Amino acid sequence: MSEQCTEEKIALKNIIEKARVTSREVMTHQERTRLNHIIGQSHQQILSLNGKYIKRPLKDSTVASKFILLSQQSYDSVIQETREVRGIDASGNIDAYSKMIPIGRQRFFPLYWPNIWSELSEDNQERLVNRHKSIKNAQKYSNDAICYMITTHEISHLYMDDSLPLWLQETGAYYYSRESVKTMGISARSPNWEPYEKIYDTLEEKFDENLHHTYFGTLEAQLYRLLICLQYSADDSIKKLFPAKNPT
Repeated sequence: MSEQCTEEKIALKNIIEKARVTSREVMTHQERTRLNHIIGQSHQQILSLNGKYIKRPLKDSTVASKFILLSQQSYDSVIQETREVRGIDASGNIDAYSKMIPIGRQRFFPLYWPNIWSELSEDNQERLVNRHKSIKNAQKYSNDAICYMITTHEISHLYMDDSLPLWLQETGAYYYSRESVKTMGISARSPNWEPYEKIYDTLEEKFDENLHHTYFGTLEAQLYRLLICLQYSADDSIKKLFPAKNPT
């Protein structure tokens, strides 16, 4: 088993290094500056809201080093290679714009910036244009919004207890992303994310701070962790979003 794990780590490291080379070749200085700015703001917002649950805050520069910005084509290739190395079947897994690559206890995030404007309905586009006074401003708002949503989601993963089950890791990341961007004045959310957020909302109402300590690995009363994790076996909405065949 240890030899297999070592081989997987080496293969994943090679994927990341190739992705970094590709990123350096295609990213402009302006894009790198924008990415670092977005990551820095996202990171500070996560810490501002959840700092008391986080033992060892990272530097903004350390967090930024975990992200690898790619074209969508390169991103798709990296994710496919990663799935093959990790033996993950794409069916049944969460469809997201960015996916985590774990190496030991480290996590890395290949990602691309989607053109979310083209995915909005005409009604939503019109509403944003009216609010932001021009198409250009509305497009900038929508594309910035998705960038902050992605980075706050993934930064939540950086601080989570990675021994938690997959369903709790993901519903928590959606929740902490939503709460972070809300305080930044970003209200737009994908309706596809609402089922995940709703699950965590329900847990938050029931377990309050014990839930946040559980997610970030600082819980002292382990009984609450057990009770929270047992929600999977009792909640059909969780099972529907996270079939048991999915890897944790």
